[in-house]
This record gives sequence, structure tokens and C-alpha cells, in this order.
Amino acid sequence: MREYEFDVAPSFAGENRAHVLPVVRRLQELGVSVFYDEDHLAELWGVNLVERLFEAYGKKVRYVLLFASKHYVARKRTKVERETTVAHPGLRRHAAGLAAPAVVPDLN
Repeated sequence: MREYEFDVAPSFAGENRAHVLPVVRRLQELGVSVFYDEDHLAELWGVNLVERLFEAYGKKVRYVLLFASKHYVARKRTKVERETTVAHPGLRRHAAGLAAPAVVPDLN
């Protein structure tokens, strides 16, 4: 049995979805197991999103790919994802490989 259900999960602001989706789909094409919110809408419907994000980003995902942008730092949901990633005791052991940052350019 795998230690984690998913290899990676992107953490991003909704405004940056257009930049994130191609990366997610390419990772999936390469056989990487990705937790992507829109692929799990039925599971997320009507649940406590903070608890579900804590579970997903803290326990089910090995690595987090953080898509940083001006929108990312302003959102409560992304703060939960970021804090969960850092706070989970099992992940602190793997701090060197915990999160990979990607910068999304501000396209105004």
C-alpha cells in the first residue's frame, strides 16, 4: 500500500487556474497521481472545506506544488493549504521535498 494517496497537489488561487490546469494534466499524463480540486467536486460538495483541505494537503498528498501569485497570498483557502502543508508532523520530516514553488506572473 502506498504511503500517500496522491503524489502531488497544486495549491493555487482560483484566478490562476488557467496556468495550473495544463501542469496538472501533463503530470497526470506522465503517471503522477494529482489531487486537483475540480477532479473531486462530488467528494467536496457539502463538506467542511477546511477539514477536507487539511486532510488532503496534510495527510493524503506527498508533495505540494505551490503556485504563488498576488491572488494566492490574499486568499483564506490558500492560507489553509499552505499552513496545513507546513504544520503536518509527517511532512516536516520531508521538509526538503515538501513544497515546490512556482511563480505565476501577474497578467493584467
